[in-house]
Amino acid sequence: LGQYLLSKHHEIEQRLPVIICELLDGLPQSGEVDLVPQLLSPLVGDVFSKLIDRDLSEEVMGLRLGKMFEVKHTMASLSRLDDMLERVYSFLGEDCDADEEKFICQLNCLVFGVENVLSTLAENLLSAFQASGGSTPAQLPLYPVEVMISTTHRSAVSPTEIAGHRVEPRDIIRIHLEPFGNSSEMTVNAGLFGTGRHACIGRSSVSP
Repeated sequence: LGQYLLSKHHEIEQRLPVIICELLDGLPQSGEVDLVPQLLSPLVGDVFSKLIDRDLSEEVMGLRLGKMFEVKHTMASLSRLDDMLERVYSFLGEDCDADEEKFICQLNCLVFGVENVLSTLAENLLSAFQASGGSTPAQLPLYPVEVMISTTHRSAVSPTEIAGHRVEPRDIIRIHLEPFGNSSEMTVNAGLFGTGRHACIGRSSVSP
C-alpha cells in the first residue's frame, strides 16, 4: 500500500493547491457556510478519486466503509455489510479481478482513508475556528489529531527530548499509532499495536 500511495503522491501534491483554491473561491463571501458538503467532501472526493483512478461518487463516500470493522455486529448490520461490499465491488469494477494487488490498495484507500480524512479535517477545522474566537485567522495545527486513528498515552519515566520538545518524568505523551504501520521494519510495525502490558494482542503477529 505504501508504494501504491507513493506512486500517486506527485499528482496529488500538484493537484491540491488547485482544487483547494477552486473550492474556496466558490464559497460565499458572507453568510453561513456548511464546510462539509461545500468544501471538505468535494476536496476529499477529488483526492481519493486520484488515489483509486476513478471518480469517487457521493454514494460510495456515504457508505462509511470503516463501519465494517466494528467489533459488534447484529444480523441486520451484517446484511448491510454484504450490501456495502457488493456496492464497492461494483464500483471498482474490472479492477477487482484484473489486478488483485491494485484492488486491495483501492479498497484500503476507501475503507481506511475517506471517512478518516474527512472526519479529521472537519474536527480540526472546528477546533481551529473555536480557538480563534472569530477575532483572528483560524490556523490548523501542524500535527492535526486523526480522529479515527487509535492513539495511546504513556507516562515518561526519564527526561528526554522529542522533536525539540522537552519531556520530563511523569509527563503524559500521546502517541499516534498509525505511523508505526508505515515502516518497512517489522520491529517498528509492532508499535502499531501499542507497547508494554497494554499492547494489543495483535502485536504478536509482527513481533520477531
